[in-house]
Amino acid sequence: MEVENAQWEYLAWDLKNHLIEKSKINIDLNNFAAALIDLDKAIDVFPKNPFIFIKNGKVKESNRDISGAIDDYDKVIKFSLIYIYRGYVKSRIGDIKEANKDYEKAEKLKIKYHYVYFLRARLNEKNKSFKKALRDYDDAIKFNKKKNKKLFAKRAAIKRELGDHRDAIRDLNKAINFNPTNPFLYVQRGLSKIQIHNLKSAIIDYDEAIKINSRYFLAYLNRGLAKMREANKSRGIKSKILCYENANEDLKTAIKIAPYIENKFEKFIKENEEAIKVLNENFLF
Repeated sequence: MEVENAQWEYLAWDLKNHLIEKSKINIDLNNFAAALIDLDKAIDVFPKNPFIFIKNGKVKESNRDISGAIDDYDKVIKFSLIYIYRGYVKSRIGDIKEANKDYEKAEKLKIKYHYVYFLRARLNEKNKSFKKALRDYDDAIKFNKKKNKKLFAKRAAIKRELGDHRDAIRDLNKAINFNPTNPFLYVQRGLSKIQIHNLKSAIIDYDEAIKINSRYFLAYLNRGLAKMREANKSRGIKSKILCYENANEDLKTAIKIAPYIENKFEKFIKENEEAIKVLNENFLF
């Protein structure tokens, strides 16, 4: 950011940040008196309220400046760190009472601006920085006193990306407890159950999604694909045939509701029909 084009609040932030970084160096050197002076100055320097960076971050995000938005959200989160650093310094010089006050202030800021972690998590998710996104969703849930299904569902999606399907299921359980009539949540939980080879339970989730919304094509589609897997696991010829037949019924229903998926999934129907034909021929003997 060139000085002549920089907004004044960012120039003020640069001074604030310089004082924070300077204090960290003094902390590392055990020079706590000097660190405390810098942190006191950092707290007094404008801006004292991080809302301006939340606002700017949202504007940048809407203009697809993802890195710029993340940088603004980082600034907001750093506001609470000032009080954590100062609390630590005060504790090291024996001022425990004032140290606790600073820690409480840091905690209140994190609770007040919990949604900043959610905002940053979404952007890290877009950048496929899934581990960073997971840490942010963890903090968003930790500091948001009013837990809601969106946070748990979003964190579950990240856990699925990272291959942690059992933990994803636990988060989706919580999300469903908050909103038991959302078919999407059951479909997502079903997908994770398939990954841990719990096919029967996954199919029950798809059944539930269909009960909630009989026109939800994703539930039929995924139930059909799950029944195909069930057919592959089944040992008996009759049960294999039944699974393939039921799978095709679901896949055809999904295509009927959402015709644009036909080109992608019609091949599975044909494969199932061929499998049924072969199995019937073997069954005759």
